[in-house]
Amino acid sequence: MAMKKMIHKAALLFPLAVIGFGLIIFIFGRFPEAFMPAQIVLPLRSIITYGCGVLFIITGIGIIIGKFSDTCGKLIAIFFFINLIYPQLFISLQHFSDAGKWTVTLEILALCSGACMLTGKPRIATVAKYTFAIAFLGFALLHYMYADYIVTLIPAWMPAHYLLNAMVFAGFVATAISLIINMCVRLAGIFFGSMFCIWVITLHLSRCLSNMSKEAEWSSLCIAMAMAGIGFLLAAEKK
Repeated sequence: MAMKKMIHKAALLFPLAVIGFGLIIFIFGRFPEAFMPAQIVLPLRSIITYGCGVLFIITGIGIIIGKFSDTCGKLIAIFFFINLIYPQLFISLQHFSDAGKWTVTLEILALCSGACMLTGKPRIATVAKYTFAIAFLGFALLHYMYADYIVTLIPAWMPAHYLLNAMVFAGFVATAISLIINMCVRLAGIFFGSMFCIWVITLHLSRCLSNMSKEAEWSSLCIAMAMAGIGFLLAAEKK
């Protein structure tokens, strides 16, 4: 019972990250670069930008306190789905060999999947688990193809950078397979939720504190928090 309560509390990392996205918008005056690097020109851009900031903060709080959480999940899912289709997927297809573009696309797909799990719609939640698995297979492929670059992101004090990258690759693949075949989902959710929590503490938090004025670092921190929250959300929902 105590473990179940801890998992449910850890799942709140997702709405906390959503609130973080909203705060980033108000602090830096733009959409978070981590999931919207292409700052497209829109009519009434400032109003739309800050309006989305308000949306993130309100929906995140709504999920945390349990008020209209289904509706909040739907609103967040719609936002990420629209952003996924255009401009991000369109841009990635135009720059097919650009790993950075595909990384953002996969992150948005994962965030959209996580939000869909909160909609209260069983069929949508089931599909979301598969799309989340696809995102993780994509992450695994990028970790394999660009291992030489990824190891440079690992803190210098950590040993065996290539081994750590290989372990992360294996974790992504194992998690994706678990979701696809619907076996050991609870364990997989706890595993990768914990893995992202470790990244938040050992990697992203230190980078944010070293670059307080760099919006991309704070956005990446919130992305990692959201991923951890989705992992624990999967673990909490699995009986």
